[in-house]
Amino acid sequence: MVTPKCLLPGAILLCPAFLWLGWFDSRISAQSGASSFAPYKWEPVRIVAGGYIPGLIAHPTQPGLIYARTDMGGVYRWNPATEQWIPLLDFNAPSDYNLQGPEIVAVDPTDANRLYIAAGMYIGNQTAMLVSADQGATFSTYPVSFAMGSNTDGRSVGERLAVNPFNPSELFMGTRQQGLWKSENYAQTWARVSSFPIQNSSDSFGVHWVLFDPANSGTIYAGVNTTSSIYKSTDDGATWKALPGQPLSWPYSVSGGTHAPAPMRAVLNPDRNLYVTYGDYPGPNGMNYGLVEKFNPSAGTWTNVTPPLDTKDGNRRSTADSAASARTRTAKARWPLPRWTAGARWTRFTSHMMAAARGSISALSPPLAASTVRREATSTSVLRCSCRSHPG
Repeated sequence: MVTPKCLLPGAILLCPAFLWLGWFDSRISAQSGASSFAPYKWEPVRIVAGGYIPGLIAHPTQPGLIYARTDMGGVYRWNPATEQWIPLLDFNAPSDYNLQGPEIVAVDPTDANRLYIAAGMYIGNQTAMLVSADQGATFSTYPVSFAMGSNTDGRSVGERLAVNPFNPSELFMGTRQQGLWKSENYAQTWARVSSFPIQNSSDSFGVHWVLFDPANSGTIYAGVNTTSSIYKSTDDGATWKALPGQPLSWPYSVSGGTHAPAPMRAVLNPDRNLYVTYGDYPGPNGMNYGLVEKFNPSAGTWTNVTPPLDTKDGNRRSTADSAASARTRTAKARWPLPRWTAGARWTRFTSHMMAAARGSISALSPPLAASTVRREATSTSVLRCSCRSHPG
């Protein structure tokens, strides 16, 4: 005996629909040779998340031309017309993933179109110089032999790469392990600077930053973690000397085994003074102490301009670019915290002052338009510290 199976309600009504779909599908298949669907169009998708933006680099002569380097999510250029951040390294193939980490970004002060990215996310992996002559629309890739680590400790120091404003084909690069290097052909090939006092660094931090004096041809400064020293050359890198009188010990009591004050970042202000942030460790992890110092090259004197102690939590982390905030043009591209006048007077921003500050520079600091694996940074990420002040 065969037991009849009940059909679900509406099943018979669906049969004509399936027959019609099958007939339609056959018509499509028959016509596939004569027509085709439009290709997919892929565009960046904003993903709101947390992450580091260790550096914001503003061109010194072209207003609104700002680059943001992340630790592992590429480099972005701010477009003032559309008020968007444009991703520049999405062209990298999966096999070149390590080049998605920008160790350093540098601009040519004499040519707003020329851009340099020293790329290498992790030490021991692929590294290269990415060179653009059109603000990052296209790049030429030149492999290099020295190590980089954009997603390791020391990511917020800098900038390690600098273009000679008097001879823009010449660049100097401070490396983590192999001293100071020089290129004389727009970053295409490199040679170690044999005259530099530090040739190798086992701490994997090495030379933190390189800075050309835009007012004096041949004058270069370089800050080194390994020896906790700043070196100066007045003959385009042929010879170097440590700056006299620089802080080589902490002016207050610190824990045993604490590293001497190491220069993290620096800027030459229009008043011709050199402002330097110091820390006991490059961070963002493991940092406990810090200083901000002002060096007067003409007088050869140093002044401690560290911001006062924040009594609320016992210490204050000064911004990674606190020294650069003294420079008006550059300050417009950064959150203005803390606000100061050549280090002589500091003003602590309250919450309502912060809100006003955000509104005044909102056009210069919108969220990053992140592509698939990019990460948007919050304002606190932009303000990641380079040193911590401590009671003195």
